[in-house]
Amino acid sequence: MGKRRKPIPLVRPLKSRKLARTITTQFHVLTHARSALPLTATQELKEIDDKLEELGGRKSYQEASQLNTSVFSTSKWVVGRLGAMGILEGKVVSEATSKATKKSKKPHRRPISVLEVGCINTQLQDASRKPGVRMSVRSIDLRSTSSLVEVADFNALPPSLESCRYDAIVCSMVINCVPTPAERGEMLLRLRNFTKIGGVVFLMLPLLCVNRSKYLDKPGFTAMLEDLKFEVREVKETPKILFYTLVKEEGEIVIKGKWRKVKERKGGGGGKKYTGNEFAVCFEEGGEEVKKRKRQEREGKFENGEGR
Repeated sequence: MGKRRKPIPLVRPLKSRKLARTITTQFHVLTHARSALPLTATQELKEIDDKLEELGGRKSYQEASQLNTSVFSTSKWVVGRLGAMGILEGKVVSEATSKATKKSKKPHRRPISVLEVGCINTQLQDASRKPGVRMSVRSIDLRSTSSLVEVADFNALPPSLESCRYDAIVCSMVINCVPTPAERGEMLLRLRNFTKIGGVVFLMLPLLCVNRSKYLDKPGFTAMLEDLKFEVREVKETPKILFYTLVKEEGEIVIKGKWRKVKERKGGGGGKKYTGNEFAVCFEEGGEEVKKRKRQEREGKFENGEGR
């Protein structure tokens, strides 16, 4: 009797970065196309669902994302930036009063609170347990790959009071997965709303989203972030990814009219041809975050433009 052959999986384990990039790109294209269809388009929805299943679904997408991020460690970059900003060892909450601490003259520090949105690995959780690091990390994703990752939708989290907000939020390669420009605008507003004043947002997205989009370029996206009262502390690029270090400032947000609608920009891509990228962000008058902010302002729940 011959050896029994092992069953061949529908989606083979990923080892090729080229294949991983293809899977993530196709997943984004299909999910965006699906979100644009009405619920009555049952045949078209089924065709897209079949294609997503052939691709391996969200599980395959997460594996591809893990392989893509293995080349550049997001957690290492985040920890490095927090260290450079002097808060990796925690936030100072009061001067030391005990005899033991008076001798060393070290102030009392609390762990910094970090929210990791769209978590695909436990690297940041692992980093939080290293000596000299004082971080309390809450990692969430729509589909958990670890017991350390909570199954939760960032866009469905209840609003936070200032005392419950985070010192830092990590949002890596998530905003480009959000299907519509208005929902991306909502996400940016939520990132701000869930961050303490003076807190940090680490935002990462594919470079193609802003250098080959016919709606938005890097200067325009940066200006948009500044209008949302973020100080753009650092912008870093690799050949594939754009990294923003954003610090939340005090003050009232005034969303300019040019950000209310998606408009095709002139002379896109610095003379380069578009690659079919249609990444855009806008803030609709009827958006949930916009409506909530206006409601809070009417009820007097904002001080210097911030909810309390």
